[in-house]
Amino acid sequence: MRRSFFSVAVVMAASLTLYLPAQASDGERCSYGDARSQFEMLPLTFDGTNPPCTYRLFGFAPTYTFGAQDFFLGGLVRRLSYQDEASRISAIATLEALRVRVWLAEIDADGASGPLVEQIVERTAIKSNDYEPFGTHVWAQFGIIRQLPAGEYVSVTVRYPNGVNPLPPDVVRLVVSPTS
Repeated sequence: MRRSFFSVAVVMAASLTLYLPAQASDGERCSYGDARSQFEMLPLTFDGTNPPCTYRLFGFAPTYTFGAQDFFLGGLVRRLSYQDEASRISAIATLEALRVRVWLAEIDADGASGPLVEQIVERTAIKSNDYEPFGTHVWAQFGIIRQLPAGEYVSVTVRYPNGVNPLPPDVVRLVVSPTS
C-alpha cells in the first residue's frame, strides 16, 4: 500500500512541466545563509511568486529550477489565526501536532525515479504575528535545506495534520542545472 502510494506520487511528478527559476534576490547565487534566513522568516511576497532560494513543498508550482551551486529551502508554512488566549493555545496545539515528512528521489535520463530517500524536516519555533492581511496569528515553517548535484529530482511531501492521519502526497519536480 505504502509503495503504491509513493509510486503514484512519483509518476505524477514525472508528468509536470511548468518551470519556475529560483535565485537570490540580488541575482547572486543562493547561499546556505540565504536559504536559512528564508526558513526562519514568514516567506511572503504578495505577488504570487516564491521568495528567493525556495520551493514550496506542497506543490504550489509543479517544477522549480536551481543551480548546482545553490542552496535552497523546500518549505511549508502553517499559519493559524486566533482571537483570544484560549484560541491562541488551541492554534499552538494544532501546530505542535502537525507532522511533515519529505522524500527526495533522483530521476534518471529515461524519466524513471530512483529510490525515495526520506529527509530530516526541521520546524521553526512557533511564532506570533499581527499584521495585514492576516491579523493576529501564530505560524511555523517546516522545511529542508539542500544543495543537490545537477540533475532532476522529485520531492514528495506528506502532511499529517493531527500527527497521525496523512493527507495525499504533494509532489514537485526539482531541476538542478550545472550553473544557475
